[in-house]
Amino acid sequence: MLPICKQNITEVWSYNLIQAFKDIKDEIKNTSFVAFDSEFPGTLLPRTREIDEWTYINGTVPHTNPIQFGLAFYGEFGNKIIPINTWQINFKFDEDTDKMNPDGIKFLKKHGFDFNRHKNEGVSHEEFRKLLVDTGIFGSNNITWVTFYGNFDIAYLLKLCANRWFDDAQSFLATVSEYFPSTIDVKVLIEKNYIRVRSKGLLKLASELRIDINNVEQAHHAGFDAQVTFACFNYICNFFNTMPSEFNGKFLYLNVR
Repeated sequence: MLPICKQNITEVWSYNLIQAFKDIKDEIKNTSFVAFDSEFPGTLLPRTREIDEWTYINGTVPHTNPIQFGLAFYGEFGNKIIPINTWQINFKFDEDTDKMNPDGIKFLKKHGFDFNRHKNEGVSHEEFRKLLVDTGIFGSNNITWVTFYGNFDIAYLLKLCANRWFDDAQSFLATVSEYFPSTIDVKVLIEKNYIRVRSKGLLKLASELRIDINNVEQAHHAGFDAQVTFACFNYICNFFNTMPSEFNGKFLYLNVR
């Protein structure tokens, strides 16, 4: 597969949103995999042993807004996986008024996020929702969604595109199954020892798997992280010469099916 440093990322702001979604809609028929990642303004609850995963998600996602989504599309042509394109959606976000964890915003600024531009040129959540739903991508059995500890990522995507939040984990997980019939989370493959590695983080995993990454300065941006996630997934599939279908719908600390 084409090295990550040579894969394209289209930056999407309000001015080119319509054209981006025309392109996305045109490519749905060619797409077998979508690697997905998000950047958001930090968690509002501390991570402790006393709270379960749903409480952790529910303590942040309904109260905050995503800042960036990365959607990396890949097609399966014969025995080859071909990168189609990656769209990096930059949402409207105002650090003066939107709820956030200050440490989360500080972290993103350190990695190059321009919050003045997000405030003035960011994509409307509502417009994004309408356009993505209109593509018909949700509920497709022909597309596998690939994440790396994607619990928060999928939760933010569902919050926007289902246009609601959920009373409990059961209703959330039922909607996950409806919108994403086929999902694989790379972090689950690691934690369940499907593949034995030392690394727990995404970039360290990619390094351990000797995946060619030269543009690490883009790390912690959703488009780049989505591409790295898929590269790790593709390596694992090639290593075992099969897709780990037995982990379809499994998320870390959450039982989807």
